[in-house]
Amino acid sequence: MIFYSFLASFLFAVSIPITKLLLKGLTELTLSAILYLSSFAFLFLVKLLTKNQESNLTRKDFPYLLLSIFFGGFLGPILMIFSLKYLNASSVSLFTNFEMIFTVMISILFLRENKDIKFFLGFFLW
Repeated sequence: MIFYSFLASFLFAVSIPITKLLLKGLTELTLSAILYLSSFAFLFLVKLLTKNQESNLTRKDFPYLLLSIFFGGFLGPILMIFSLKYLNASSVSLFTNFEMIFTVMISILFLRENKDIKFFLGFFLW
């Protein structure tokens, strides 16, 4: 399992410079769509190959889910790709590292995340 964490971190780190290179031949919206469509395809394949581990969503979870989809799956990626057009890749890479810190702060302050030792261990090992 640790191998997958390191692999994901490595792939995330190299994605920003590669995306910057791809921007020379594609528009921002096209590149964002390709990146997230490929992410969907990979996760769908993983879902097919693993056993069902879905969480039980309740009716009160749907506003949070819709907001997460809009900001994290639509607006955030598009803004990141647009920022790559005007900033250098190292600056955008630093900004994306702060994304995790802000996500943890939102989960603690607004979503009442369970803050046990595993939560903080995962946060600090990231």
